[in-house]
Amino acid sequence: MLCEIYIDNFKCLTDFRVKPGGFQLWMGDNGTGKSSILEVLMGVQRFLRGTHIGGCFFHSNLAKGDKQSFGLALLVDGAYYEYALIIQYQDKQAQVCQEELKHDGIVVCSSDGKDACYYGTFNSSKRPDEGHHTIVKTDGLRLSRFLDEIYGWLFVRRVNDFDHWYRSTFQSRPCHGDEVENLLADVLLGFERLGFRNGELVAMFSNRFCNFADLSDGQRQLIMLYTYLEVLRSKSSSTIFIDGPGNFVSLREVQPWLGNLQEICDDEDKQAIIISHHPEIINPMARGKEAWFSKDEEGKIIVGSLRVPDGMTPAETVARGWEND
Repeated sequence: MLCEIYIDNFKCLTDFRVKPGGFQLWMGDNGTGKSSILEVLMGVQRFLRGTHIGGCFFHSNLAKGDKQSFGLALLVDGAYYEYALIIQYQDKQAQVCQEELKHDGIVVCSSDGKDACYYGTFNSSKRPDEGHHTIVKTDGLRLSRFLDEIYGWLFVRRVNDFDHWYRSTFQSRPCHGDEVENLLADVLLGFERLGFRNGELVAMFSNRFCNFADLSDGQRQLIMLYTYLEVLRSKSSSTIFIDGPGNFVSLREVQPWLGNLQEICDDEDKQAIIISHHPEIINPMARGKEAWFSKDEEGKIIVGSLRVPDGMTPAETVARGWEND
């Protein structure tokens, strides 16, 4: 589970910290950094998967100066991990300035971008490839568990990304596909199965194939939401980040999905972070554990709770713009 995120000098986020909950709604005005946090997390995930730092973070996202700092705290199988990454830009190109990983308060790996040191059963050092991470699956399970946790993060943002993700995920875990199709058959009238035909992602409705891209926005979003839901239920992922669910989904459709998601988080120790202003998502989730993003008098992004006046629902408060009154 992701316990804390630190971001400094990325777009509007400066010296920023947030502590995500287990099942939490993120809300706030546009330009308060909610989606930017997901960009950072996706960048860290790509970096730790082996992408060069220059393909993960970009000079255009600097707010000022030439350095960015990122920090993560995670609880994985009872162990507490702290990860720090500092990037410096030279000629607008990102370079790793510092990287460090702690396990239960003890440094297990550190790098200055030139040399990496590993501490554990067998202390060692090496020169990492320029621009690449130094966290490798060595020293028993400590580093492996950390990396597997990061690799398993799910990001639900753009419909266009779903085709590639579905192909790579369900080719390696075809059993998940059957479970997803059973769920979708209950929520999409006439739905039978999802698969590939002539290289294209297609859905079968009442013995008729439809290209995924040709489905309605609501149908595609339901398929995405329930597919990610089933993958989260499996052992392959523990945290999901969802940006803007329910934009094309009706009340009758979004409530069962949200209930299923909360049940998974509560019963199976999973984590879900949802960015949304959909009334039917706000009302059940904004009950004291939500995160409201806003700017203080100096323009710095801060996080608090939504203040709901007596006699009003959270959705009504947001719709009327009274959240800061």
